[in-house]
Amino acid sequence: MDSVFPPSEQARLRALHLDLLRADLLLGTPGWRGLLQQASAEAAALGASLELAIFLTDAAEDELAALAAALSELRPPVAQWLIFHVAEKTTTLPWIRLARRYLAGSTAKAKLGAGTNAYFTELNRQPPPVEELDLLCYSITPQVHAFDNASLVETLEIQAETVVSARRFTGTVPIAITPVTLRPRFNPNATGPAPEPAPGELPPQVDVRQMSLFGAGWTLGSLKYLAQSGVYSVTYYETTGWRGVMETQAGSPMPQRFPSLPGAVFPLYHVLADAGEYKEGAVLPAHSSAPLQFEGFALQRNDRVRVMLANLGPAEQRVRVRCPLLGRRVRLRSLDETTALPAMRTPETYRISAWQTLTAPHGDLLVELRPFAYCCIENA
Repeated sequence: MDSVFPPSEQARLRALHLDLLRADLLLGTPGWRGLLQQASAEAAALGASLELAIFLTDAAEDELAALAAALSELRPPVAQWLIFHVAEKTTTLPWIRLARRYLAGSTAKAKLGAGTNAYFTELNRQPPPVEELDLLCYSITPQVHAFDNASLVETLEIQAETVVSARRFTGTVPIAITPVTLRPRFNPNATGPAPEPAPGELPPQVDVRQMSLFGAGWTLGSLKYLAQSGVYSVTYYETTGWRGVMETQAGSPMPQRFPSLPGAVFPLYHVLADAGEYKEGAVLPAHSSAPLQFEGFALQRNDRVRVMLANLGPAEQRVRVRCPLLGRRVRLRSLDETTALPAMRTPETYRISAWQTLTAPHGDLLVELRPFAYCCIENA
């Protein structure tokens, strides 16, 4: 089985410093064991642990027994389980207890999580038995009701509000947001199979903005609000392909509708890579005076400080950054219409060579952001 990424994809994904790789196992369908084996190999290749979402049917006891046997043989690096039942929008007590009974011995250090594979509204209607959980989970997408850029930007602050609301019934139970996607992965209220897309149309789960500068800015805003809200973990997008952080070497299946560059990374890759380099650090409070126009995210690791900015609109913005911890000399790397192609085609070179050094007295700096630009600023 070809179970790992091609070398170039693997190197670029490792540069994200991922902690978790999510895999979904539908235990009532054939093929899940092969998917588990592949996910284990891919996680090992990326130096990551697994976030395994398992979907049970009413034959859950037999399914979990088979899974436990596979775990004993394959020994995958599971860090957290997400327990769901295919007929439930929110996981109920019997499946959680059954899963703990079968899985605890195989992956003793892994957190057992549950909640919903859909959205926070499902938890709000029917909270799971949090006293039985190590982790509460739900997913986020900005396009349940509206689809334009401005509406997507308006969802950013709301993401943190869902965490505040969830804590009203979770108490101290950690919260995992998984996954975050631009488009909904499925319709949680559907009563039958999803219709096939019309000829020449993208699948409904795919948004061409995945590969855009706007996608990078939206990702930054989401990462800011979720990180500042203190969630335990966040899982973004897929690894490769038109719902991922980079295109496959084969390229887009529909280049006329999703005109990505084969083998290139998407702009949002750089947002996640910049944050990943500081993952052992701390999140600093960051405030935007006009959050519907631009956003900022700040991180500190030892004596190093990194500020990440995004212009969320089509007009140029002049943004004043005030961060005394940056010091007098800083370096800045921009990702905009003038640098996007090299940043996507040769991200390794771009990430090393695209810096410019500037003076910022008392950490005060005026930054000019081109339309939908993203920039990273840190101590020089």
